[in-house]
Amino acid sequence: MTFTLVPPPTEPTLRWSARAHSIAEVEAELSRIWASQDMAVRVEGETTRHIAARTNVMNLIVIARRPEFAERCAATVQMLTGRHPSRTIVIQSADPDGPSWLDARVEAHCVMPRPDAPETCAETIHLTCGGESGRHLAAIATPLIIHDLPVTVWWPGEPPLTSPSARDLLSAADRLVVDGSTWSGDGLARLREMAALGESTRLAISDFALARQSRWREAIASIFDDPDFLPYLRSIRRIAVTYGTHDETGALGSTNLVKPV
Repeated sequence: MTFTLVPPPTEPTLRWSARAHSIAEVEAELSRIWASQDMAVRVEGETTRHIAARTNVMNLIVIARRPEFAERCAATVQMLTGRHPSRTIVIQSADPDGPSWLDARVEAHCVMPRPDAPETCAETIHLTCGGESGRHLAAIATPLIIHDLPVTVWWPGEPPLTSPSARDLLSAADRLVVDGSTWSGDGLARLREMAALGESTRLAISDFALARQSRWREAIASIFDDPDFLPYLRSIRRIAVTYGTHDETGALGSTNLVKPV
């Protein structure tokens, strides 16, 4: 039995970590986490036993093409354990032209709402896939999701929405989360791909870039709630929005129109 100091409430702590080298081994480690309930913590100098409760509300699949994306996204998800616990599967691809291999790290992060309450825990599965394995995202993620829970795909960077691998993965998802402000060029081609995806599937799409702009849209809309402006609303015939579409060198199409300019 291992005793650890309890962190402040709502602060996640790593309670379990294991390595695996196949999907079957990952599933075995997940089962082992919740089969082991011998978790005790020390509260104000006294030993108190707390049973960890797995309370996943969704499956979250993060496609991180770069290590820094994986680290940043995993850190964000861990901080949400107390409010939105999920089974998170972070997938990175490496050495696409080499032999097929898989390296996984299975973790359980827990939050104790208060000293007399059981911990709330959620799993994070870090998968690094090489060779052929890295090109079949759906085959890797699908066996690890919790059935009967919604599936959200978070794709930082520039998702290849028209690729067969992306289409297969998104066909089983309920929501896609992107950040259009990180796209290269003017972002319009990716927007068209995303719009076509939304029209041809039942997928709900969320964009962090548009969410960040919501306060500006609300501020502009609130102008028309001012009684002093109401007499002029019927006279408005056209509203023009101008974007800075050239960079300092005069190159066209180099400014991302998705983020505020």
